[in-house]
Amino acid sequence: MSTNQVSTPHQVSTLLQRFALDPWNTGDLDGLDETTGEGYVLRGEPGQGDGTLQDLKDTIATYRSAFPDLTMTVEETIAQDERLAYRWTMRGTHRGDFEGIAPTGRAVTFRGITIVHLCDGEVVEDRYESSSPSTQQQLTGS
Repeated sequence: MSTNQVSTPHQVSTLLQRFALDPWNTGDLDGLDETTGEGYVLRGEPGQGDGTLQDLKDTIATYRSAFPDLTMTVEETIAQDERLAYRWTMRGTHRGDFEGIAPTGRAVTFRGITIVHLCDGEVVEDRYESSSPSTQQQLTGS
């Protein structure tokens, strides 16, 4: 078995907990340093450009500040060789400033799919897509 593979349910669960659930649900970013490899790249929606690990950390901190009850739930996972895909839902309530929008008390929901690529057991590429309305659309209704 290649060291790039995430093959057991325990390995999948541990990686998802430290890489996705802990950071988004609690703001604990330590797991990101533990689970990402050198040269990590965040690839988001088309037109957004690539991001770094620090960009991911900053995004999580921004969302956790604006939506302190933000919760990510992983609905489904598929692991194959050096890839792990997971379908997720995030929900939260707008309680803090978000990109100049004062707290509205509105609930937001985001759904998406993330595919991570591994090298030597560490995440080196993180690609996500979401068809949910943008945060601004959900907060302002426009």
